Amino acid sequence: MQLRHELKHQISQTDLIILRQLLGAVMSRDRHTIDGKYEIRSLYFDNPDDQALRDKLDGVRDRVKYRIRIIIPPTSSSTARNTRTSES
Repeated sequence: MQLRHELKHQISQTDLIILRQLLGAVMSRDRHTIDGKYEIRSLYFDNPDDQALRDKLDGVRDRVKYRIRIIIPPTSSSTARNTRTSES
């Protein structure tokens, strides 16, 4: 089983400017931002047996999680049921 891993890297100010220019050529800016920014807050839920947590720690590939996501400023919010499957 292959697990997903995230790697985070710090980049220089010059690389940031170049990256913004390259992405700006192929992507449009999010119209919901203020000064190009907004905050996202997510609240995750589990059942009384902590099944979602246990599935995550056990490396279960097909699992379900429930989340409420709020975007600040409150231009929108969403509630989601995410299902991770082998195809994801």
